[in-house]
Amino acid sequence: MLSNILYQNRKYFLLGFYIIISLTFIISKSPLININIKETASIFISPFQNIINNFYYGYKNFWNSIEEVKSIKQELLQTREELERLKGITTELDEIKKENERLKIALENKSDLEKLKFNSVYAEIVARDPSNYYSSFIINKGKKDGIRINMPVVAYQGKIKGLVGKIIETSLNYSKVLPITGVGSFVPAMIMESRYVGIIKGIGKEGDYLLLEYINREAPLNFGDTVITSGQGIIFPRGIYIGKIVGFRKIKYGQFYTEIRVKPIIDFSKLEDVYVLLKHPDEEIILFYKPEK
Repeated sequence: MLSNILYQNRKYFLLGFYIIISLTFIISKSPLININIKETASIFISPFQNIINNFYYGYKNFWNSIEEVKSIKQELLQTREELERLKGITTELDEIKKENERLKIALENKSDLEKLKFNSVYAEIVARDPSNYYSSFIINKGKKDGIRINMPVVAYQGKIKGLVGKIIETSLNYSKVLPITGVGSFVPAMIMESRYVGIIKGIGKEGDYLLLEYINREAPLNFGDTVITSGQGIIFPRGIYIGKIVGFRKIKYGQFYTEIRVKPIIDFSKLEDVYVLLKHPDEEIILFYKPEK
């Protein structure tokens, strides 16, 4: 920057220099003028010296400013990194807080489950197919926790306890759950208001609803009727919420309604943890199901 300024004003500096030399020479040769050459030269040189000094200090201040800007930029980058680090810590603390709240709620729910007269095991979902929330999923409890095949699985969302499904596979530390929405799931059910019984059937990827089958076509149905487990089976205890009736079609002829749709109480897309009821299938009932030889 300074070099450009000097280059652009070079003719003025040369002219000034020549004037100063000429005047100095004339004064030194004149007998009539008794002036100290050093003082005279100083008078003429002083303005140019001030200009040069101003350019010099301006140049110096300019580069000092650049260094200060670099320093400020570096401090801003360090501050940003520190903010990101603190943001990460805040996120971790929020997750810990949420986990503590979940565990607190789990203890409260476990106390409520005791009313079913079955012990329960709290478990977290650790794996499932992200493309289909209605298929089977894996929980982090297994045989060493007392979990066996065909044990019922429930969950809480808010203060509502709803049916999730049943255990279909177990290993030492993990178990696979077939949800009531999955293909191949059948649950003995009952309409709480009318007490009519039927079967809840999962339909998998086809939708986020269930089908209630084998309900007598004379049964009174209303939108919003509650469907619960009937207890008429060897797996699920009676009185667990399944869902609400959101649609049905009554046929003129035939014994049963067709296509009664039930929306599950549990939102499976938000499901994080469950409870496995340590209920073993009644062996005596199983014997009655076996055909006679």
